[in-house]
Amino acid sequence: MAVAPTSPCVAVPIHASLAAVPFSCVAKHTWRRSTRSTLSGLAPAAPATLTAAVALSSACALRGRHLRRLRRSRERFWQTLDFRSWTTGVQDPKAPLPKVSSCPDISETEVREFEENGVVLLRGVIPEWVPYLKQVTLHQMDHPQVTAVLTSLRTFFSMDYVQAGLFLTNQGYLDFWYSSCIAQLVAKLKGSKEVRLIVDQLNVNPYLPPFTEPEKFHTDVGVISAVAEEKDVVRCWIPLQKAQRHGLGTLEFQLKDRRIRFQDVEEGDVVMFTPTIPHRVLFPPDGETYEQDRCVVIASLHASNGGPHPLEVPEFPRLFPERDESEVQARANKRLYSNLDRYFELWGKPTQLLDEWMQFITYRWE
Repeated sequence: MAVAPTSPCVAVPIHASLAAVPFSCVAKHTWRRSTRSTLSGLAPAAPATLTAAVALSSACALRGRHLRRLRRSRERFWQTLDFRSWTTGVQDPKAPLPKVSSCPDISETEVREFEENGVVLLRGVIPEWVPYLKQVTLHQMDHPQVTAVLTSLRTFFSMDYVQAGLFLTNQGYLDFWYSSCIAQLVAKLKGSKEVRLIVDQLNVNPYLPPFTEPEKFHTDVGVISAVAEEKDVVRCWIPLQKAQRHGLGTLEFQLKDRRIRFQDVEEGDVVMFTPTIPHRVLFPPDGETYEQDRCVVIASLHASNGGPHPLEVPEFPRLFPERDESEVQARANKRLYSNLDRYFELWGKPTQLLDEWMQFITYRWE
């Protein structure tokens, strides 16, 4: 699973020094013949020639990696747009749920860290769920849901694959949110009595979008419902692979007086943070790719102390303290987002949604 952006702006993010790589490859071959002559005692090779040859060899390898990534990107992107591969109903990967004993405890130190910094890394809290999520994710990517076309444009800019609203179209992800301890962990961090799921999404292999500074930070305020308050929302970041070299694909957060990185995350770790904290992805350098696919499941969860509130609707299913069977039945009867007015009521006016969508596909949240 590896893809790269395919827009005209991103299809050629190759450094100018690689423009003459075909000639460089020929030059490298010529240098090798010269080296063989040198070993035969005919003519010494100049140090500058050796340095240039090594540089050109590296350039060839770099361009090769980039083209391989670009080729895979096109295959995946066009698969998403190929209506023959679309799934129109609710996807069911039929992955067996793991056997989990109990929810791990959260220390007072971790709760205090979240309250003071707005972010905390919870280590080893869902290791049993990672194989399950990998299986569900592979099924998701091999059988893209028709709604994926709405977010697939982001693969032009900054992602190999992305889809939002997973739990609405994939039973495997909904089962995870219902059965895992994620909602209970959020309740412990927030000291709340109820936790609901607002939205979730799958991100695969993020890359630096064009015309974007690598040091640019953003917030996730744009991925919460129009009827939710920022202070009640917790963002959940679940990596399905351990951190790669230099922490590529992981997150860096901007606190008031310093930055913190979680570049040593392992499978089973979860990062919880507020939607208002500035953060950024540690992207691969231009022209480089990931050693293996970097898949992350992300969600916005709403914490409250119960009682009537605007998010008490089946479109935002209750996860904690237990599921609401009437909401489950509403989903089964296809009564979620029954009309556009209902959608606009929960997510905002069309003009606001269009602006947020453009920010989403171009990574330009401030």
